[in-house]
Amino acid sequence: MITLPVRRVILDKSFLQAESQRGERLILLRDCGASFVLTDTLIYEFGTDARAPQWPAAQRKLFPIADNVEVWRHTADLLRTEIKQHRPVESPVDQEATERVREWFRGGATYVPPDLAALGQAARQQREVDSITSLISDCQDLCQVDPGYTARIQRGGTEAETLLSDLMARHEFIAWRVSRDHGNRTDTELYIQGAEKGLGPEWFAYQHAKSTLALCCHYMAKYGLRNASGVDFVHTKLDAEYIALLYYADALATNETSGSLAAICRWMHGKSKIIFSTTSLDKARPKDDDIRVEAYHKWERDGRIHGHDQNDWDWAKSELLWRRANIYS
Repeated sequence: MITLPVRRVILDKSFLQAESQRGERLILLRDCGASFVLTDTLIYEFGTDARAPQWPAAQRKLFPIADNVEVWRHTADLLRTEIKQHRPVESPVDQEATERVREWFRGGATYVPPDLAALGQAARQQREVDSITSLISDCQDLCQVDPGYTARIQRGGTEAETLLSDLMARHEFIAWRVSRDHGNRTDTELYIQGAEKGLGPEWFAYQHAKSTLALCCHYMAKYGLRNASGVDFVHTKLDAEYIALLYYADALATNETSGSLAAICRWMHGKSKIIFSTTSLDKARPKDDDIRVEAYHKWERDGRIHGHDQNDWDWAKSELLWRRANIYS
């Protein structure tokens, strides 16, 4: 029996909002080997929406795929773990929360904390006020490290796009940021052993530093060093959290397939990660004739062994969907 490779898919708010009440696309992805990631950022975005509460409705769309849901820890929690243990975090999964959420969804129950409004307000100060203020300071520090490079980014345009892709591939830039954040031995709350040398990409601290740099450069290309971001850039800051966590996943399901989220994803991960939307999934849905041809080719490659018809069919359906759904293809 062939077991389909499990592909972790991070869900964002725009994708879940656009998904139907019956969750057909989620079921299609599940049948093609997907598990679904719920992040702290996703819950925060739903929980702080000014319109009628949407989180219960979004949860109901996940009921049919309850056993395939994972809850991941917040980015700050992952960093705290690396700081405490002085080794890379191997998995972002919050096992206890995952089991609890699966049990709710299996039973057809949704959960909204009774103090959600208070929790959201406390988080908003950190995520929407303090973090943007800190980002401007980060931009200023980056400009001092490489004034010529960052001045060209601030001019924006197509040159900035090329420069940003180049920047994310420059290990020395990421290493500088890691050292800046976690390389001070006297700061026991932030220090990671060896961070003064930059660490490597297997550390979440490295991925987080890379995401922060991408966000800084995106900010400078859009606003320079002015404190002019307003509400708009708050959403971009939240996008960067999804993209940092994408290091642990295979795909990001979002309907924001243009603009800042897609751009930062491209700078950070190139084509190594899949990004798709409800529209691209609808277009990628394999037809039976295509699956039949793909399964036949697999049967031939495997030596024309009989008795694996269903396995070959399932594999072909999964392979076609994942090959076609990527908007970067």
